[in-house]
Amino acid sequence: MKTVVSNTGGAPVAVRVSGEGFAFTVLKFVTEAYHRERARRANRRAEIELDALPPELKKDIGWSGQRLHDKL
Repeated sequence: MKTVVSNTGGAPVAVRVSGEGFAFTVLKFVTEAYHRERARRANRRAEIELDALPPELKKDIGWSGQRLHDKL
């Protein structure tokens, strides 16, 4: 199976045109992509909430203010 990313910044798309497991393969791929995006959004939300904390609390918990998405 090959994955192809569109030029418009969309998600990868799996294409397998033959075989008995076609629907299952596509469903599994889309589900995995959905869960990755959901985890990314949850991380981003936590990052925003941590950035909103007062400096004293950030220091206490060891939050450096470094963006998580820069590491991904």
